[in-house]
Amino acid sequence: MTSPSIDSEKRPGGKEPGSLPASPLFIFIGHDEAKGPERRNKNRAGHLAFLEKAYAEGQLAYDGPIRDDSDRSIGAMLVFSTPDLAAARRLVESDPYFQAGVYASHELRPFVKVFPRGQI
Repeated sequence: MTSPSIDSEKRPGGKEPGSLPASPLFIFIGHDEAKGPERRNKNRAGHLAFLEKAYAEGQLAYDGPIRDDSDRSIGAMLVFSTPDLAAARRLVESDPYFQAGVYASHELRPFVKVFPRGQI
């Protein structure tokens, strides 16, 4: 049985973006440090390339910035689909934002998607 997809584009290896992952999910929540915005700007191209590659390889379910009341980025949330927590940790540690010290603090935890069913 094929899981529904949020779009029709296929990833390398035939996985459809948005289809239910075969691997467990892990959520990363990072909270920016004081120089986070400056470090984001300097490392944005590398971070976007990291996201594109992780998504194409089926390791990134979705991501996005966390905003404050003035619509300013104050952190990030990423959901990874990897075989285990150690693999998710290696992926996080390879992100240029993480390597540049954008985050003052972060969490990486198992995540269970409940709804909507059949899509990420």
